[in-house]
Amino acid sequence: MFTSVVELTDILSFIGDFKRPLIEGTQVMKCNHIVEFGCVENNNKTLKIVAMCLKTSDLSGKPHELEVIKTTNNGSVQLSAKCSCKAGSGKCKHIVGLMLKLQKTSIEELDERSCTDLPQQWGKLGQAARGGSHPVAAPRSEDLKQEIRSYFLQSY
Repeated sequence: MFTSVVELTDILSFIGDFKRPLIEGTQVMKCNHIVEFGCVENNNKTLKIVAMCLKTSDLSGKPHELEVIKTTNNGSVQLSAKCSCKAGSGKCKHIVGLMLKLQKTSIEELDERSCTDLPQQWGKLGQAARGGSHPVAAPRSEDLKQEIRSYFLQSY
C-alpha cells in the first residue's frame, strides 16, 4: 500500500489561502529543481527531511537548502519548514515544491541521510559570534612599556 510522506491536505493547510506558492511550487517540482532530498530524523512523532533545490534564477549557482519537519501528535499532523532563499518565510515555492514531491514519494522510498550527506556545520560561527566582535585600538607601545614596568616594580 502506498503511503505518501506528506498528504496533500496537510500541504494545503500549511500554505493556507496563498495560491502563488502552490502554483510556483508545482513548477519547481515539474522542472525537477528538487535535486536531492532525504530523511535525517525519523521517530514515532517527528520526521525531518532536508533537501537541495536549484535556484530558478541561477541554475549553476549554490542551491537553496530546505528543511521540512512533519510532527504527528495524536493523529494530528503539523508541518514546519525553513528555506535558505531570500523569501525565507518557510512557505516559499521551494518548500511547496519539495512538499509536493514528498506527496508523490512513499515512506518506503524515502532515503535516509547521514551527517556526512549534509553540508558542513563545523567551523561556522553563530549569529552572535559573527556580529559580536568590534575592533579595539591597541595600546601605544610607550603606554604598554610603562604598564609593564609598573607591574614588575610594584612587587619590590
